[in-house]
Amino acid sequence: AVKPVYDFGWDFSEGLAAVRKGEYSSATWGFIDKQGNAVTDFTFRDADSFSEGLAGVMTADGRCGYIDRTGKMVIEPRFDGAGEFSEGLAPVKVKGKWGYIDRTGRIVVEPQFSSAEEFSEGLAAVCEAGSEGLYGFIDKTGDVVIEPQFSRAWKFTEGAAVVSTGRATGLLRNPLIPQKREETF
Repeated sequence: AVKPVYDFGWDFSEGLAAVRKGEYSSATWGFIDKQGNAVTDFTFRDADSFSEGLAGVMTADGRCGYIDRTGKMVIEPRFDGAGEFSEGLAPVKVKGKWGYIDRTGRIVVEPQFSSAEEFSEGLAAVCEAGSEGLYGFIDKTGDVVIEPQFSRAWKFTEGAAVVSTGRATGLLRNPLIPQKREETF
């Protein structure tokens, strides 16, 4: 069992957990293994869970980058915000807008969204600047696959995503996944 020496922690992911020491502005984050051993220094202002071998962290100066499982900074902290990697891409914030980077840190979808979710089943829910707060879905090249029309949208799971249009909530089918037809014999 891990001794209760931390003030807060995220769930374990890929064998490591982000944990916090301290409260408020003096809080620092680091990562521990399942035996409770620190695997990084506690120098981060904020930290996210590991996903696809990388974890988003915020440095003391408020910049976000990504570390590997040894604690080495592999994507330099040059972003204003950083989401989790999924399907090889992660949402990052640059000058108030969200876009996507690949695992090398290269921007593959230019920052242009007021909000951006992780990719799932080849699509990501984004809120385009100027779309009056409506969500649509893009593919990994940044092309719009489903026009902005939802007041909220969640990621695709098993071919469908939960979306709310106005006051109604429903399921949206993933257009990238062929729908199974009923066969009659």
